[in-house]
Amino acid sequence: MEWNAVFEGGGVRGIAHVGAVRILEKSGYRLRFFAGSSAGAIVAALLAAGYTPDELQEILMGLDFTQFLHETGVARLGAVGKAASLLTRFGLYDADLFERWLSDLLAKRGVRSFGTLALPSPSQGEPQWPLQVTACDVTDQRLLLLPRDFADFGLDPNLCSVAMAVRMSMSIPFFFKPFPLKDRRGKVHLIVDGSLLSSYPVWIFSRNCLSPSLPTIGFDFVGDRACPAVCRSKSWPEFFCYLGMVISTSMNAVDKQQASIPGQAPVGTVKIPVTVQTEEGLRRISPIDFELSDSEKVQLFQNGEQAARRFLSRQHLFAAHEAPPSSFACPLAAATPGT
Repeated sequence: MEWNAVFEGGGVRGIAHVGAVRILEKSGYRLRFFAGSSAGAIVAALLAAGYTPDELQEILMGLDFTQFLHETGVARLGAVGKAASLLTRFGLYDADLFERWLSDLLAKRGVRSFGTLALPSPSQGEPQWPLQVTACDVTDQRLLLLPRDFADFGLDPNLCSVAMAVRMSMSIPFFFKPFPLKDRRGKVHLIVDGSLLSSYPVWIFSRNCLSPSLPTIGFDFVGDRACPAVCRSKSWPEFFCYLGMVISTSMNAVDKQQASIPGQAPVGTVKIPVTVQTEEGLRRISPIDFELSDSEKVQLFQNGEQAARRFLSRQHLFAAHEAPPSSFACPLAAATPGT
């Protein structure tokens, strides 16, 4: 049976999603349509392109996340330069290296634009895209669903880059510089992380949105509030550690708010803990903890695997043959043209 898969945003914690998918696929689940925010968009894009969980495990376990904290211009001039970058370019780091990294991985599977992913439409309407990601237009204070909403900027969604869309979705505010996108009138819109407005977008597969009516599995992060999430970066001044903690707190708050909206729950939710054991004791991994150790990566991956096993053990509680609840209205329906 085919399923939709929705991946919550969570920065570096996205590696746990891969562990969960690995167990589900080995148990016979076929994930067909994918959606996500931020890190969830990264995992969704790579799965939609045809990467297996085993391949993604190898890629992510060997990945140094700090390489994506690419400083350019004045940002390289210490704390003063970082402050100037925040004031003038609204972010500490460029996401160019990340986009190139993802673009190269997708190209190896023949995926560049959304058109290379699109499925034949069962009707004369819009094509079915097996991948949809969220982003936030802070200029218009609006949630975007990509690739569909590229059309509002005068762009053909099928011609738009998958890597570019995911870059928009993962551009954590203040850490990564917003992506400038012009509309038809030449107005520049600043696009940032989709988690700012919808970190766990299970609504994407409601019947009021542009998605097939398959049962849905959501991959959701849960954390133990008794465990601290601290800034461990030796390269960030105290102010930037504080800024990072504020952003992390905000993203987690959005996660919980989104997950608790009545009628929004998918058929089943894989709840993945983000607490790991360190030499200092138990610690909750934050979305911006880019300096993960190998041990922490392994533990996050195993957390995903264990969460999937728990999901499977209680699967008899769900009516897997039924479509997910559809009473929840897509939040884009009233705000976005063409819905």
